[in-house]
Parts: sequence; structure tokens; C-alpha cells
Amino acid sequence: MNVTDMQTTIRGVVFNQFGHSVAAVQMPLSMLQSLFKIDPEVQRVIDPKRRAEIRDFIILSLEKNVPFYFSPLIFSGRGKLRAEGDILHIEPGNYLYILDGMHRITSMLSAISQLQSEADIAEEINKQNDAQKLREFVEVLLNYPVAMHVFLDLTIEQEKLAFTDINNERKEIQSDQLMQYDQRDEYSRLTTRVANKLQQHMVIEMASTRLTENTHAVTNLTIMKRCFIALFEGIITQKNGQPYYRNCNPKDVPKIAESFFAELFKAFPKEMYDRKKYVIGLSGIQITLAYLTFYLVRELRITHLEAIQHIHHLKKHCTFQHDDPLFRFLYDSSKKQLKNHSTTTAIKRLMLTFLEILHKERGES
Repeated sequence: MNVTDMQTTIRGVVFNQFGHSVAAVQMPLSMLQSLFKIDPEVQRVIDPKRRAEIRDFIILSLEKNVPFYFSPLIFSGRGKLRAEGDILHIEPGNYLYILDGMHRITSMLSAISQLQSEADIAEEINKQNDAQKLREFVEVLLNYPVAMHVFLDLTIEQEKLAFTDINNERKEIQSDQLMQYDQRDEYSRLTTRVANKLQQHMVIEMASTRLTENTHAVTNLTIMKRCFIALFEGIITQKNGQPYYRNCNPKDVPKIAESFFAELFKAFPKEMYDRKKYVIGLSGIQITLAYLTFYLVRELRITHLEAIQHIHHLKKHCTFQHDDPLFRFLYDSSKKQLKNHSTTTAIKRLMLTFLEILHKERGES
């Protein structure tokens, strides 16, 4: 690879795929960031939430010194790359247009920007060691080897078709199946381990991300994983990367996780699986109770196991039926059930309502 005032040269392998010339190349992110563009006529709008999730995953991987891997990104050269054997030439003013991988590459660039900003702040408050470490992370990302497939001769209309095929024909594995098959994620390992043990005592949906009104399952792997993230980290959105267990010994995590669901469902009626009558089987309610446990541990300086026992007191103040007054802000009277219970706003508001009840239960103002 070489960048000059006249042109950029890239070493790669050119082959034929689906009747088009494609180059398999690799280059550091520092080089790619000045060579690619996003064409809004071909690409969708960037999802800031998705970009932030990938960025946080990247930064956490750097902090934990854990390698992260991305599949090859796909670009179009729009006929502006000249191939000579295994050398590709990009003339000044020409770019690679991204077809697949927009969120991954923009997330890496966003991570660099955030790390540089944090390094500047660290220097200003005279934390030189922190600043140096952050700048080392930036260098790692700038040198990150990005694998790419570049279509050399697509028209813009063919690019649009390729983008549609890539995104519509891709069959995404359901997250519950992903947790069982891909055990690199520690929360996924924890979730499947706990679910396998608890299946002796309750019905857990192990394959589907959806729980219908007719199922007897009280939860599924996706809900359980989100509960554990809320339980141990106080995070009620999705999280990627390694866990950061707060206020507990990591050795106790499996026992706490198992106890949360075991005690939770022990405290409620046996017919709780009836989703038409009770809300305890709803994802938002389960995540709220996990989030509440996290707050009790932090505020009262008690263990997770002690906090779980406090939740039992809610039974005296709430029926956990859809039309209970505590759920009025979520209750849809026309459908006679809760709606939007799993949103961040709903979970936070309901958690604070439960927390106030438990404070009064303890005689606190």
C-alpha cells in the first residue's frame, strides 16, 4: 500500500464473483478513512443507537485487551480503480463507496473521536498516564486491519440492488439461538447456564425471542439476559462486550442470577404465566424488577440476595394484574393490557414507583 500526491496504490487479489470483478484487499483504518464515502442514494440513514452500541463494544474490547473481529466490509469502486495484476490504483478524487459495513466503520471512527477527546481531557487535568493509554487505543484503531471486498465495475443501480440483496437476503439468527450457539459472550454463557438449571422448576422458552399470550413459558433467554445486565450493571438497554459486575464478587454471580428468577417466581401466583391476567411474565416487568434489585443493592448497601428478598414486599401493594393502579400509565383500557412496558422510560418510571413503595415499607420518608 502506498499513498502519494498522485494516487493511492493497494495490493490485493482480483477475482470474479457473480459476473463482476471483485478485489479482496486489506488496509489500515487510517488509510481507509480518507478513501471511502457514503452515498445516501444507496445507503440507509445511520442508526445512532446501533453505531453507539458498536462503538462501546470496540472501546470495551480495547479496555479489556480482548480482540474484536469484523467480517469483510463491502465497497464499490464505481469503475475508478485500475487493476494491474495484484496492484490496484486509485486516482486522486476517486473513492470507495460502502455497500455493507457502514455502521462498523463509522463506529470505529466514532470510537477514535471519543478516545481522542477523553485523552485531551485527561491531559488537561494532568492525568498523563490515562492520556497515554487512551492515545495507545487510538493508535490500535488507526492501525486496525480492515478486510474488504471491492466490486470494481458496478453501476449505481447495481449498487442499490446489491445493497438490497445483502440486507434483505441475510438471515439473521434469532438472539435466543445465538446465545446457545455463540458462547463467547459471558452474559450469554451465564444466561444459558442458569436457564438450563431453572428449567427443572419453570418453563423457559429456549428457542424463540417472542412469548405469546398462549405460551406457558414465563420468560426466555433474551429477557433473562437483559435482566442480568440490569441486575449487575444497572443497564436497561442492550449491551455488548464483557460484563462489569458491580457490588458483588464475580464468583457469586451464577448463584445470584439463579436466585433472582427462582425467588422472583416463587413469590408470585402459580398462574403468573397467564399473560392475559398477570404482568409478571412481561419483559418490561422482569427487567424493571432486576433494575430495582440493582438500585436496592446500591442504595441500601446490601447484597443482591438480600435485595431480592425485599422485592417480595411488593406483593402487599401490587396485584401485578394488568389493571392494577400502579400500572395506569402503561394500561391500554381498550385492549385491557399493558403497552410499551419494555421502553427505557417505562422501566425507569416503574422502577422508581416500586422503589418508593419499598422505602415506605421500611419506614423511610
